[in-house]
Amino acid sequence: MRSHRPPRHSVSVRSDPEGTVVAPHESSCTAGTSMLERGGNAVDAAVAAALVAGVVEPTETTLGGSGFLLHHTGSGDSWSVEFGPRAPLRASSTMFDVDTDAASSPILGLAPLLRVADNDEGRLSAIEVAEGLLTRPGPPDAIITSSSVFAVGTLAAAQRLGIGVPDELMIATATDGPVAELSRPSITGLGIDVTASANRLVDLLSERMGADTDPPARELLPLDLILRESTRRCPDEAAPDPR
Repeated sequence: MRSHRPPRHSVSVRSDPEGTVVAPHESSCTAGTSMLERGGNAVDAAVAAALVAGVVEPTETTLGGSGFLLHHTGSGDSWSVEFGPRAPLRASSTMFDVDTDAASSPILGLAPLLRVADNDEGRLSAIEVAEGLLTRPGPPDAIITSSSVFAVGTLAAAQRLGIGVPDELMIATATDGPVAELSRPSITGLGIDVTASANRLVDLLSERMGADTDPPARELLPLDLILRESTRRCPDEAAPDPR
């Protein structure tokens, strides 16, 4: 894997009478200071900031929440906690291939990876399933997938069978992303507001800290329907979202 040098980003700093929170993203600082304002300690603030970072900066964090914590108490004691990541049991060194010809991301400064285990196998599985649906008697005229990778696989199956999208088959995904946006034709998807999600996460953490009962087990957040070419059948329909 070739090395990379992430670009320099500004650092956000938020202060409160109880302490100061420093993080790469303003939303993380807001979460941390919110914990302090509501009676939390430094560890509460650090956890809140880290959880929000997982929402607003998903490619800079991990689903497992790995990291390192250095804590210094008011009495002068210091201790550290290491919670390193653990790879899945079926992970292998050949799961990912590096696209050495790809340009570095202007946002993250990272060399893009080809997600072989996810995108390629997921797309091939979607092609197989979609072809079965589209060749049976009474095939569907619309398919909604759980991920954009599956949506692209469904599109490939339709193109292989000579089925026009969207004229004969409409395709949409419940999880929008660059894969759906950059396909041809582009695919309609549901997008989530990461800032609103992060703010709601802070509220739930605060509720859990200040209440004797657990917060709601299920929280519903609004989604944005991003209309694109894969569902535009009528010429007078609104133009697809450029995102």
